[in-house]
Amino acid sequence: MRTPSPLPAAFSSRALSVREASDAGVSRHRLYKPGLNRPFHGARSTLADLTPDAKPLQIARRRLEEYRPLLSDAQFFSSASAAAFWGLPLPWSLYSGPVHVATQWPKRAPRVRGTSGHALRHPAVIETNGWRVQGPADAWCELSAFLSVEELVAAGDALFYRQRKLTTRDRLAAAIRKWGGKPGALKLREAFELIRENAESPKETEWRLILMREGFPEPELNLEVRDPAGELVAILDLAYRWAMTGLDYDGRHHAEDPAQFARDGVRYNALQRLGWHDIRIMAGMPKQQILDDLRERLIKRGWRPEQSLEPRSSQRQRNRPRRPTK
Repeated sequence: MRTPSPLPAAFSSRALSVREASDAGVSRHRLYKPGLNRPFHGARSTLADLTPDAKPLQIARRRLEEYRPLLSDAQFFSSASAAAFWGLPLPWSLYSGPVHVATQWPKRAPRVRGTSGHALRHPAVIETNGWRVQGPADAWCELSAFLSVEELVAAGDALFYRQRKLTTRDRLAAAIRKWGGKPGALKLREAFELIRENAESPKETEWRLILMREGFPEPELNLEVRDPAGELVAILDLAYRWAMTGLDYDGRHHAEDPAQFARDGVRYNALQRLGWHDIRIMAGMPKQQILDDLRERLIKRGWRPEQSLEPRSSQRQRNRPRRPTK
């Protein structure tokens, strides 16, 4: 078999459109030869394949990169695809689903196999480093079509992670108002009330919501614990400062990385010397055991469960309008 002719150097390790390649003198015959992936109709890619252990977010962003050469000047990534671009945590079905491409109404929504097209009124579009993407607050609102309230909270917390702030609460509230009465509006408003700043992972959000649902006081997020000299000892995922009690979620890398495992031990001992009690949460641990350990610790530190607010599910049930009696 004859070796395909080399592509121009400008097309090395990148995605390109068939039109762009043709304009550069690449024959149509060459565009169907080995060495070029065809991720979408009208697109080609010379990007190196992702490794088998690539994370879902990496896979989703690769698909955006492969489609980007097909975007017209009036088009942009929206909805779940924009959320993936901004790094929001999503279910695998959204990372691996169609690429969401939008334009401003009344222009016609894009139609390409493997995509979901949208025509949006008054879209908030951000241009950054050559990308045109729906703004993070509006993209989060679009997720109401796919996510539960708790999933929306996890994605919303990611807008305000401790190490990066993608928007402000005022902008997010404005985006919800702009959403109006469209489907998902109630979910957005409920999720907005539960979103907090300074989280660092979806697991922190998951456990914060579990604790609140089970009637525990709301914990602080990523509390810095310092020794009497002011030196940082630890940053606790979830913490009750008044009870000197923290909860930390440890992923698999904490056990598989010997250096990380040793650092965790040093950190744990330092917290103990300061009088802190750190509850470790690991995958596979019984949830009830963790809750029982926390309840016992907080009660020892003076908490009375009856002092807490009702679980939110009970509040919703109690506040639900009743049918009038006949």
